Amino acid sequence: MDSGLLDDIIRRLLEVRGRPGKQVQLSEAEIRQLCVVSRDIFLQQPNLLELEAPIKICGDIHGQYSDLLRLFEYGGLPPAANYLFLGDYVDRGKQSLETICLLLAYKIKYPENFFLLRGNHECASINRIYGFYDECKRRFNVRIWKVFTDCFNCLPVAALIDEKILCMHGGLSPDLHSLDQIRNLARPTDVPDTGLLCDLLWSDPSKDVQGWGMNDRGVSYTFGADKVSEFLQKHDLDLICRAHQVVEDGYEFFADRQLVTIFSAPNYCGEFDNAGAMMSVDDTLMCSFQILKPAEKKKLNFGSTTTSKLGTPQPGVKIDLFTRSRSPLRCLISSKEISFWMQYGGLIYDKESKKQTSFWLSDPSPRVRSGEGGTKKIRPMGKEHLQVLSALDAAKTQWYHFTAIVVAGMGFFTDAYDLFCISLVTKLLGRIYYHVDGSLTPGSLPPHISASVTGVAFCGTLSGQLFFGWLGDKLGRKKVYGMTLLLMVICSIGSGLSFGHNSSSVIATLCFFRFWLGFGIGGDYPLSATIMSEYANKKTRGAFIAAVFAMQGFGILAGGMVAIIISAVFKSRFPAPAYAVDPAGSTVPEADYVWRIILMVGALPAALTYYWRMKMPETARYTALVAQNAKQAASDMSKVLQVEIQEEQAKIERFAADKNHTFGLFSKHFLRRHGLHLLGTTTTWFLLDIAFYSQNLFQKDIFSAIGWIPKGFTMNALEEVFKIARAQTLIALCGTVPGYWFTVALIEVIGRFGIQLLGFLMMTVFMLGLAIPYSHWTTPGNHIGFVVMYAFTFFFANFGPNSTTFIVPAEIFPARLRSTCHGISAAAGKLGAIIGSFGFLYLAQNPNPKLADHGYPAGIGVRNSLFLLAGCNVIGFLCTFLVPESKGRSLEEISGEAEEEGEKAVSLSTSEFNNEFRCKFVWFLSQFQINLD
Repeated sequence: MDSGLLDDIIRRLLEVRGRPGKQVQLSEAEIRQLCVVSRDIFLQQPNLLELEAPIKICGDIHGQYSDLLRLFEYGGLPPAANYLFLGDYVDRGKQSLETICLLLAYKIKYPENFFLLRGNHECASINRIYGFYDECKRRFNVRIWKVFTDCFNCLPVAALIDEKILCMHGGLSPDLHSLDQIRNLARPTDVPDTGLLCDLLWSDPSKDVQGWGMNDRGVSYTFGADKVSEFLQKHDLDLICRAHQVVEDGYEFFADRQLVTIFSAPNYCGEFDNAGAMMSVDDTLMCSFQILKPAEKKKLNFGSTTTSKLGTPQPGVKIDLFTRSRSPLRCLISSKEISFWMQYGGLIYDKESKKQTSFWLSDPSPRVRSGEGGTKKIRPMGKEHLQVLSALDAAKTQWYHFTAIVVAGMGFFTDAYDLFCISLVTKLLGRIYYHVDGSLTPGSLPPHISASVTGVAFCGTLSGQLFFGWLGDKLGRKKVYGMTLLLMVICSIGSGLSFGHNSSSVIATLCFFRFWLGFGIGGDYPLSATIMSEYANKKTRGAFIAAVFAMQGFGILAGGMVAIIISAVFKSRFPAPAYAVDPAGSTVPEADYVWRIILMVGALPAALTYYWRMKMPETARYTALVAQNAKQAASDMSKVLQVEIQEEQAKIERFAADKNHTFGLFSKHFLRRHGLHLLGTTTTWFLLDIAFYSQNLFQKDIFSAIGWIPKGFTMNALEEVFKIARAQTLIALCGTVPGYWFTVALIEVIGRFGIQLLGFLMMTVFMLGLAIPYSHWTTPGNHIGFVVMYAFTFFFANFGPNSTTFIVPAEIFPARLRSTCHGISAAAGKLGAIIGSFGFLYLAQNPNPKLADHGYPAGIGVRNSLFLLAGCNVIGFLCTFLVPESKGRSLEEISGEAEEEGEKAVSLSTSEFNNEFRCKFVWFLSQFQINLD
């Protein structure tokens, strides 16, 4: 079918939006093409469709075309969202032709994103009676009805979503023993009066039946809750999703929420005051409902599947989350369990039923009481969501995602490389520039010089995070992105070329370049995180951002490997005696090249990705929501996603005019909406970095104790560099790097909140495990256990808050403040790194001044320092409860940008915050099967 004609048909069918009852004139030839082409597509696809979430599921439409358009308005026009319709598109309503033609057109346009199942009204013997035949005959002729019949006879009859949710129009059959029976049903075929196909389209659940019963419809069967449970258990399913019955609230549960009925035609036939519903299944199989309220109120008359309907809850009604085999809270973090929630509520603990999760529903009518005693408007989720953003959220993992990870990750590769390498070469710098003739030990950097060389980059990073974070929101991510990379490349090279007439001037030059290197690295934190979050889809956004951050692991390994190779080459080419044999000769003049080469190599990966960084288009979220250029956003993302995306300037202008989307940083509105979130991201990152960076203090003791690094006077300068690099690389390989990739693999399964809690908890456990029996670990022969415990603290830092504190700030703040808030959060973390690296360097010194390191005052000792660090982790654990879970939700939904003026979905009133805090605390307790009484 000609794509231009197809697009024109869709355009004409959509033109009547907002004009209920307005007919669309299509030609007979156009309708024939729609039927013939879609029929071929149906036959090419299996009878049992095997689909993947995320997807939106709709029930009966019955010719209510204006309500179908409302569904698309709520959920987004294809391909912004994937759709599955459960049948009964025609009959009853006045516009069956428009309804089925639009659905067939979308099926042809997006065959892999848009799916239609057969209902009992997609059958000639039924729709000949209930209106579709008459509509075809009145507006065209009987031949058109026959063409539709041929098409209907080829429709698939069931769908399986992620092997857990079975969907069909009607229900179960006593003849259904294997899903292969559905796959093997012949097509094309009419619907027989009995048998498997008939039952899949006609059967109903019934509260009054155990097993199978006769159906009052006079065809097929009814089935009881026992048959639902039996079927799900046998086939390892979690839910049956069906349509076929009008239900008051648009959806209704049966069999302890193991079956749900969805009906999407509100005010059905003009005789019912029912709502319509659409069920959204996200990539973790979390299911939510969007409700279409009836436009007119008529006499009530419902045929319900349950005596005690879930219904539309009144304020204060508690609805349990749905789960089958796990604790309800735990199902929220499982990729293969299902829970139900509504957009109007939050988790609570139901003390009476002793269930640890239930859902508190406010009144889901269009007006809900606000915290201030007034009212606020609730707009259905996604109503104003831009198509370009929906397309990004729903996009499957593509090559451009991996390109973005590599391009964005090179900054973190350089970051880790440079920060790691400086710790490898400080010993060498001391030997070269601070050698003291006649000393029994090799030269070393004085404490204030060592702190300057290592810490100046941290100071630069902190400054860069604040400055470039702010600039990224003002000028755009792309414009600033190249500046940070150039700064890193130039200053990496400059660090290696540090010059001067004496040691002090060389170190001063090195510190100058390292400050500006850190400044560029700091800018990369908010920009890379923001760019990756705004490019990624909902399903894998956390994993993609974590993968960018995990490039630090490769940077650490590369730094160690480069140092090992360079030092080994120079050591073999320029042999030298140990310091104890010849203090002056142990450091060959060529050693001055070693540290310079090691520092400069870090510029290469960053320089190689500069072209690709400049070639990346600006993120659609910045272009659309901040720059307010709909045309550019649609154009850029059409090229990236390789799909046609419409520009929606009118929506963007409405968005820009909303005062809800113009509040400034630290304004009253910002503090009410995001103040606690920002407090949570800054405090957790600050506390994490205190604990994370202070652990480097113990490396020298560990390495010396286990014999990886002998005393300095027993080695020459290059040998010392080689052994330090080898030891630190092994620690990184065993403890640090795996943690990053555990986060990448599991963050979309467990969630950010769970991983961060787990990380802080396990870091506390292992630090206490080091501190309490500290004398045991320092006894000869017990050092291996100390190394293992030490490695696990690094593992759970990276498979924990070191990754999640980077990810979450890039997701929970609005687009115009996202980079700034991430920069503020990261700067708080870097302040913690400075305290951890240098404050604890002094604090951890031996309480006996004679046993403290040369040049340092007495401190509180390593054991007491470990207790303090464990305390930091405990506080970080508690502060995690300030941070919302962002898994599986769009950035606009998380940040509140999808709301209209006056809404407050990301509410931070005291009562709402206390409720959220309590829910998360209950979630944590549920992991250990702890009940609240």
